[in-house]
Amino acid sequence: MIYNTIKEFNANETNIAKYAAEEIDKNGVVIIKDFITNKDCEEIKKLLIGNQLRNSNELTFVYIDDAKFFSNAIAQSKTAYNLVTSKIALSISKNYLGNNIRLKCHRAYTTKKNYFFPWHTDNKFDDEKNNKKGIVFIIYLVDTINGATEFILGSHKESHIYKNNLFLEQDINLKYKDRICKAVGKAGYAVISDTRVIHRGSVASGENINRYSFFFQVDANLNQAERLLLNPEFLPKSISNELSEYLGFSSNFGLDVHPVTTNIDKVLPFNVRVNLMFKYLVLTLLTPLHWIRIKIPIKFKILLKKIGNVKSDWN
Repeated sequence: MIYNTIKEFNANETNIAKYAAEEIDKNGVVIIKDFITNKDCEEIKKLLIGNQLRNSNELTFVYIDDAKFFSNAIAQSKTAYNLVTSKIALSISKNYLGNNIRLKCHRAYTTKKNYFFPWHTDNKFDDEKNNKKGIVFIIYLVDTINGATEFILGSHKESHIYKNNLFLEQDINLKYKDRICKAVGKAGYAVISDTRVIHRGSVASGENINRYSFFFQVDANLNQAERLLLNPEFLPKSISNELSEYLGFSSNFGLDVHPVTTNIDKVLPFNVRVNLMFKYLVLTLLTPLHWIRIKIPIKFKILLKKIGNVKSDWN
């Protein structure tokens, strides 16, 4: 039986991992209320606040149009690390996938009205679709109505018949319109789904979208994942074999970290491009001063810095 609504549970319910896994198996998706606290939501949101860093050794988000993605979150945020390794996340994953699981990828992201998620499934490695079993967690970091993820209930049991993992809206409306449900939720809610279920970020014309979410995917396939950057101070002193396998220690990664955004001229928002234009125009005009700075002997640089009380770096 396929419901016409997405079933919801509370995170503190007894046997929540079992109930969640059963519901995902039945309908492809479930909502868990109060998966993380509002304080945790605010901490993870900080990864997406402020300006993108350039020419920096610090980690930063990347742009795709007006969307931001931070795909190295657990190297930067202890809260994000605690989330992807939490007891409840691991318990639900194991109940659904079995004991051998691996974190495939993760990212904090925010999207506005100009970023479009088409109908798709998440069972792919880079651009190649596969039928490996996996589970996706989307945690809303703000109350989310417009922009909430839409799912075709039960589609995880039939999406394998399609060669590609992307779908046209007209095809979806023709075959699955009566099974589309929107996963509306409050900050801290988790929307958990099978990677094979057909879904997309919803779009409401004319309404503002200010969606902040955290996504991570857990797979039963242990052989491939996106490269993982991790702050070692987040790890426990004694690392179990279970945690080592889950994080992919000593295992092959092999997948590109998504989103891959090397073509900055195509993906930066308009206001960022304008700011860059003025910034680099000024830098170009300062080229003669830069040349003089390079040519000045070191002893004069030191003297000038002492006179100006300027803190010195390597150069």
